[in-house]
Amino acid sequence: MGGVAGPAGVSGAAAGLRPSLPDGRLLDYDAHYRTHDVSAAQLWVDVRFLRELNRFPEVEQALIAFLKHHPKKAEPWMYLLLAIAYEIDGRDPAEARKAIAWAGYLARQQGDPYTLIQVADVMLLRGLDEVVVPRAGVEPIRAGALLDAAYDKAPHRAEPLWMSVLLAERSRDPERMGETAERLLALGWPGTDAQWRQELRRRVEAMARELESEGRGQEANRLLERLEAAWTRDLVVRLTWKGDAGLDLRVTEPLGAVATVTEPRTVFGGAVVMSGRGKRAESLYVCPRAFSGTYQVEVDVLYNAEEDPAREVVLEVIQHEGTAEEARQSYAIDLDKPKPITVALERGRRTRVLPFTAPTRIRVTPELAEETPREAGAVGTQRAAELLRAPDASTGVGAGTAPRR
Repeated sequence: MGGVAGPAGVSGAAAGLRPSLPDGRLLDYDAHYRTHDVSAAQLWVDVRFLRELNRFPEVEQALIAFLKHHPKKAEPWMYLLLAIAYEIDGRDPAEARKAIAWAGYLARQQGDPYTLIQVADVMLLRGLDEVVVPRAGVEPIRAGALLDAAYDKAPHRAEPLWMSVLLAERSRDPERMGETAERLLALGWPGTDAQWRQELRRRVEAMARELESEGRGQEANRLLERLEAAWTRDLVVRLTWKGDAGLDLRVTEPLGAVATVTEPRTVFGGAVVMSGRGKRAESLYVCPRAFSGTYQVEVDVLYNAEEDPAREVVLEVIQHEGTAEEARQSYAIDLDKPKPITVALERGRRTRVLPFTAPTRIRVTPELAEETPREAGAVGTQRAAELLRAPDASTGVGAGTAPRR
């Protein structure tokens, strides 16, 4: 119902549980949940049972009764489902907003980044930049603040960043757009890096033109200046060749972290963003904001076709790309006796280690370059979350699709 998913812990705990409701219609949900000590996982199973039977008014009744009698077990997803149940059942929109506000209140208290994303997603889909919690002295729930909190907890996730781009566009907020551009460009994005960079530039430049037309030229110029400053990268390593081969980069960063095609991003910010195969003869490692230190670059040969073997294999190293200090150096690579290339990087700009996440192998199919930009560029909601979600964790982001610009 509405695409809202329970958190991974609830979904896992619900495995093997059967509905606590009888097969027949149960009218007195208040009595049922008053007399049964039901867990959050059990409620999830019960609600799913009712949804599958299309008994949506009873979903509403079950959630209200559970939250009434088990308030200490309340979780954000319960209120989000309640808000959607209100909408399906044609209730007063104010009641749905109130439920969303309570979901945001709990998400803000818990601080889980994926729950924060989920609530912000539901708000943005409904055009709600702010909702009021019906309790005296409680600060309103703002979609932007939820996204910022999610970023602080999980700066490696793309969802809050692209959702923040969408919010900045809707609110004509060049400050949010500039800050988000800086955050997004501070990382490499395995499998989608070039497409996302271009899509971000398109959106930033479009906002600058709109600001200019509104007489906000100074803000437009400042936004473009921030984009150009953020566009620079501390370290870029590009491997190119001619022929039919599969050549991958392996980069050992300072302190020993290793970026490869199977573990493309490290906690130190570097990422293998492209892996060449066949005639698509380019592999790429980037670290837009890197720690200073020694980087060791190696070439792994996945295959090398006998009928058209790789030749003219060149490794290009670019330091401080796009700045006055840009330095480029190229190395010819002998695949019969490949030797590691050592890069000494000074004046790296990274100051923060990323959270560790389970490795996600990057997609290397040629179709990716054609599929990704517009879908990723129209992000902010469920479709984007499905596109961006790594298989190691579900964000449970809510329903709908963001409008394209």
